Amino acid sequence: MGGLALYNWENVIGFAKHEFQPPGGDKLIEFEMNVELIEALQEVRTTAERLYGFARSIIHRNGGFSIKGHAEDSLHYKGRAADFHVEVRKDRDSPWRRISPIELGCICYELTCAHFGLGIYKWGVHLDYRRGIMGRTPAVWFQAANGQYHFKPWGEFYKVIYEAVDDNAELLDTLEP
Repeated sequence: MGGLALYNWENVIGFAKHEFQPPGGDKLIEFEMNVELIEALQEVRTTAERLYGFARSIIHRNGGFSIKGHAEDSLHYKGRAADFHVEVRKDRDSPWRRISPIELGCICYELTCAHFGLGIYKWGVHLDYRRGIMGRTPAVWFQAANGQYHFKPWGEFYKVIYEAVDDNAELLDTLEP
């Protein structure tokens, strides 16, 4: 299992364990998610609520605990990564809108620390918890419009933001869900 187990999902606000379930309909797979990652995801959603009124975090299919579909050494296989986006609205009658990947990346960066990895993609962000994983240094990155990845050390996040927007201004766009 990946990292520290979080066995009491009743105390988790805004998420349910099944949202992180590997796809494929195999509910027999036992898995746990890293505590620090889940706490960071909760704080991201709570911060989005403070900023916008209402917020919901959407974990992407195969974007929580995974058994296939990622790089060989992916932290998804250890329950230490999540791919997600956040939708917000100002009141109950307003339509949901997806905040931009850049905006979500900034929220994630400000709320986490150098024990994480943070990637910005056109669909949202990847957040992973790296502490205690050999060979994994804290990093930030974005996927360019041409599909290439651009990595930097954790402390150079705002350089990544500048390069990402310079490469693809669409990363600033909000989307209707």
